[in-house]
Amino acid sequence: MERAEDSIELDVEVDDSGNVVLPVAVVRRLGAKGGSKLHVRITARKLSADLAQRMVTEEEIERIGRMQFEERHNVIRFLASEGRLAKYKKFRRRSEGFSH
Repeated sequence: MERAEDSIELDVEVDDSGNVVLPVAVVRRLGAKGGSKLHVRITARKLSADLAQRMVTEEEIERIGRMQFEERHNVIRFLASEGRLAKYKKFRRRSEGFSH
């Protein structure tokens, strides 16, 4: 079972050689040693052209994620799908009877 203190979220940079280095403090906090196995998820901080055109910012994504206790990829998926059903004719006809 994963405990909250066993999970750390941080931003890192890719160096000129293409390597990503975890800070020593992070490795120590996780109790990792040589040969330890860690699960790593890497997400590029890059927004689609559609979200950028709609003026969505990284700060907004982070704010929504903190407020909703959601991971970044779920927030982006929500924002990307926002408004699509309203444009879908069959859905609009079915939902006309519901109040807003």
